[in-house]
Amino acid sequence: SAKLFDAAGKLRAQIRDRAVLLVDGPADVAAAAEATGVCVDATGLPTEVVRRTLKAVGGDGAPALVVRRCATPDDVATASQQGADAVILLGASTASTAPDVVLAEARARTSVPLLADARGASVADAVGRARAATTAGADG
Repeated sequence: SAKLFDAAGKLRAQIRDRAVLLVDGPADVAAAAEATGVCVDATGLPTEVVRRTLKAVGGDGAPALVVRRCATPDDVATASQQGADAVILLGASTASTAPDVVLAEARARTSVPLLADARGASVADAVGRARAATTAGADG
């Protein structure tokens, strides 16, 4: 947690208010680092609890952007219903079902921004996966 806090603080100093800073980790670390929000697993604490933690550590004026990492369209729907500000669908590009089908189902089940994990073996592969994801309905 200390390394994450230090890294987030250094990044915050570099980007200032020019970009959103999401910490991929505990909400208390994100708030202490004055991050814009936090990215957490869909199976973790409920979104409302994460948001309260951000505000408790960062104060009432603390931004409380909560992004959930989801493994399935069902997780996407649950995260959306619980008030997530955005969701990241993991593994859509490696799912046994066609990625465009998985993304289309997830898109149909949420109104919040839907991001797809498009990591690939190479930059060209990742770019191709990202293009396919946005074509299938992901926002990014």
